[in-house]
Amino acid sequence: MPRLPPSSAKTTFVQSAFFPRRMFAHGFCFIRAGSGITKPADLKGGRIGLLGYQNSLALIVKGMLMHSYGLPVTDVTWVTNREERVSGKLPPNIEVQHVEGGRRLEDLLLAGEIDALVEPDLPEAWLQGKGTLARLFPDCEKEERAYYVRTRIFPIMHPIVVKKEILDRDPWVATSLYEAFEQSRRLYREHMRQPHRSSFVWNKLEEERQFFGKDPHCQGLTENRHDVESLIRFAEEQGMLLRPLGVEELFAESTRGT
Repeated sequence: MPRLPPSSAKTTFVQSAFFPRRMFAHGFCFIRAGSGITKPADLKGGRIGLLGYQNSLALIVKGMLMHSYGLPVTDVTWVTNREERVSGKLPPNIEVQHVEGGRRLEDLLLAGEIDALVEPDLPEAWLQGKGTLARLFPDCEKEERAYYVRTRIFPIMHPIVVKKEILDRDPWVATSLYEAFEQSRRLYREHMRQPHRSSFVWNKLEEERQFFGKDPHCQGLTENRHDVESLIRFAEEQGMLLRPLGVEELFAESTRGT
């Protein structure tokens, strides 16, 4: 979620209430094997590598560590290896250091220059089974389930956005996009009900529905308001907003009732 312009400026993009990508973050948190770090709170005063301070996964992880695992965003130095797409000044009590030269977070972790990393790809050393890296949450699926039960947050990673100038000219675009994506999602879910169409060994559709009590990829603002409010709260706590932000102003008026 980017830093927004002052209230006197126009918003460039508006969201449709459809969220095409969601995922839990626990399984993407890695440390060095044998580092002595056994829980997130052990990283207090340490250095955690992120692709960028502002990206969706970073936003979710910082909020998750702060609210569920006793690691405030101000107690860590955040080390990034990509330039931020949106410029902005963070509060002085939040420390972010940028590493030049395109160095990989995995290499920084293995070299002891950071204490943990979070990025949306699993590290090569982990995939190759070298034993040099370990998960911060060894039983990540158990932790993710417990996190959902505790917070009711299934993290939103990607929204669908439309240029405001398009919606000013053709307000129907947001509704049409939402309906088209909803139809594609329904077709996919109907197709995947048959287990022989899945590449997974075990079909967990029944278990998934039982755990969430609903379609975990439900769409529309009504079902997802809690998740969006949580993202806004995380962004404000992490110094990423220039002003208080309401849920409705993020979304096209025609999709606020979905």
